[in-house]
Amino acid sequence: MDEKLKPYLAIVEAAISQLKIDPVQARTESQGLWFLRRGSASVEVKINTVQNISGTRRILLLLSKIMEMPHNNREIFLSTLLELNFQFVGEKFCRYEDGIYLVLARDIEGLDVAEVHQMLTSFGLVADRFDDSLRERFGEKPSGQPSS
Repeated sequence: MDEKLKPYLAIVEAAISQLKIDPVQARTESQGLWFLRRGSASVEVKINTVQNISGTRRILLLLSKIMEMPHNNREIFLSTLLELNFQFVGEKFCRYEDGIYLVLARDIEGLDVAEVHQMLTSFGLVADRFDDSLRERFGEKPSGQPSS
């Protein structure tokens, strides 16, 4: 285990506990990765190392697959996502491959339990609201559901 990550792992687990979720049960075999349910939404919580134009950064990443990219009305759908993104404080919709995800990322430096709890609470509410409403509006099956 990377000793520098230990305090951040403890912060995330304390915040998960405040949601009345057992962080041990939410943990995966991978260090720094938890899976949570927030209503109907699945939320991945991950401490991740990323490379970008500013160098190597350690981040807390919240990720929830909302739905597959719809086959119809794509322009209206993408415009809707951009309009919704403007309403959020930290969350944003992103497209990766053919999936639409809700994402929230923050550098881990300076994190505390109260901030992570707030991030998890807000993110969970947004993911739970839009995983259903966007699928209903754009006529797609729930993520992971077989087609009839």
